[in-house]
Amino acid sequence: MNRWTAALLSAAVLLAGCTAVKDPAARAEDVRTRYDEAETVTLDAAITAELGERTAEYGLHCSWNGTQSDLTVTAPESINGITAHVSENGTVLEFDDTELETAMPERTGQTPLDAIPCVLEDLVHSEPEQIWEEENTLVLRYETRTEEGVVAKEITCDAQSLVLQRVQIYFNEERVLTCAVENCSLQ
Repeated sequence: MNRWTAALLSAAVLLAGCTAVKDPAARAEDVRTRYDEAETVTLDAAITAELGERTAEYGLHCSWNGTQSDLTVTAPESINGITAHVSENGTVLEFDDTELETAMPERTGQTPLDAIPCVLEDLVHSEPEQIWEEENTLVLRYETRTEEGVVAKEITCDAQSLVLQRVQIYFNEERVLTCAVENCSLQ
């Protein structure tokens, strides 16, 4: 077997799991419509934040109504029960009848607190850069360029129901967050 044949076979094996979407614009519109028409989206997320030399694990329950996200921390146990209300007006943290208004981080969408709300906003209001299918899933890649660099979000949905399954967020090609989504419901 010559080198070209071996290289082509290797490339075919690597790409076998991914397929092009026949009509990417139509699939993007399907996703946008599905999330835009939902009155509420609820989900549970296991979030891994990449913090340089270490990682941190969080659990969140999220309810999103198109304008506001209500998030409740479910893990770690030490902060279980803290609730955040995230909207375009800012963020309010709440715990045992105490509320604290906070500013959103400089680089929104890259923290465990605001990643899911920003992803849901992207699904409704942004145009993906790329769309492909992978083993019964649809993957949408969104990119935002800023003065600081490029934020990329790879959002994986079930190919049929379009419910969220996984989110990976990168800043300048380095992964900063991974969200494994369960119990996603669009109503």
